[in-house]
Amino acid sequence: MQFIVNFVGYCVSKRKSLVYRTTNHQDYVKVIDQLNTADVSYKQEVTGMVSSVPGGSYVNLGNDYRIYVNNENKGKALRVIHRMEDQNILQAR
Repeated sequence: MQFIVNFVGYCVSKRKSLVYRTTNHQDYVKVIDQLNTADVSYKQEVTGMVSSVPGGSYVNLGNDYRIYVNNENKGKALRVIHRMEDQNILQAR
């Protein structure tokens, strides 16, 4: 299963760049909102992070939110995100 996830990530990365990753849903929504305001198109990926030991307990570690943009829009997207960080709009990571 992990091979498939890695392969899909590799295919996406050729045309898109990962510009933001968080486990905080509120920050994720804020970044999406600001990217929409700046007219930056994006793709999003949400994956559940779980951990289990064979024969052991299952632990839900939350979700992992990732935002990808076209390579042409990478600079614009990063400026938007950095401005948000400078203004302390996003939680500290």
